[in-house]
Amino acid sequence: MILLTGIILAILVLSGLYLALAWRKFLNAFQIELEPNQELPALHQVSYETLYYPTENRKILKTWLLKQPDSTAPIALVAHGWTRNASFLWPVSYALWKAGFTVFALNARNHGESDVDPPMSVFKYAEDLSATFRVVQTLYPGNPVVVAGHSLGASAGLIFAARNSSIKAIAAICPFSSSRDIFCMDIRQAKVPMFPFGFLLLRIAERHIGHPFRELAPVTYMPEIRAKTLLIAAENDLRIPAEMQNELALAAPADNKPERLVIPGASHTSLLTGTETLDSVTRFLISAPGIRELISLSRKQD
Repeated sequence: MILLTGIILAILVLSGLYLALAWRKFLNAFQIELEPNQELPALHQVSYETLYYPTENRKILKTWLLKQPDSTAPIALVAHGWTRNASFLWPVSYALWKAGFTVFALNARNHGESDVDPPMSVFKYAEDLSATFRVVQTLYPGNPVVVAGHSLGASAGLIFAARNSSIKAIAAICPFSSSRDIFCMDIRQAKVPMFPFGFLLLRIAERHIGHPFRELAPVTYMPEIRAKTLLIAAENDLRIPAEMQNELALAAPADNKPERLVIPGASHTSLLTGTETLDSVTRFLISAPGIRELISLSRKQD
């Protein structure tokens, strides 16, 4: 009996140590080191300014504002992906600015030179988009707003659009459908057994982030999106499989099904500089209700 008790205690202790190590490895995988925005010569050829404004938890966001001569031009919010920053999504921001949009190129919390506020989540990113939208309403009241995002930024953009019916359109590049599914992929990749340790890690992660996984799943919000939606997938995406975009499309309401596009031969990041991606995002957002007419009008006035 004493031997059996000792064996059980040893198993529990070893299991606890294994779980602690697995959790530490899990946290390290999601650790973000602030990477300053790269120097972009093209940025200085654009009329721009750097905005600093508050988001949740009294943190400050740093965002590039790319201006148009006409203050009535439509607004594009551009949201980068995990561990990235505004300079990484510069090709998208620049393409939209050239097309006639006033662009707000975000650095979410824990990214670029914005304030640190761990842990990061898609829900927290959606809050940062909402904070940016409040600034837009102050500086450009009444201007129509669209969203373009990549990966985590695309997923947060879908949540943001679902919670804000005034958004005209969203182009989501490689969005995921569920944070939980992404975490499961990472746990398996780390060769941690799902039972029991993987499931315990998921429960700990949920409490660590502070939101249930349902609130961290863009697929949950798809039925609420009224904005015109484009879902773009990369054929060779090893980070966010195209099946996730299928799940998002299926969850959308029957009267607002997303347009779909798969970029052949592209990876999770290579599609961001491809002509097909940039042209598709630009054309789609310009086609949103009232946008093309507003751009044409502002250019006639220049």
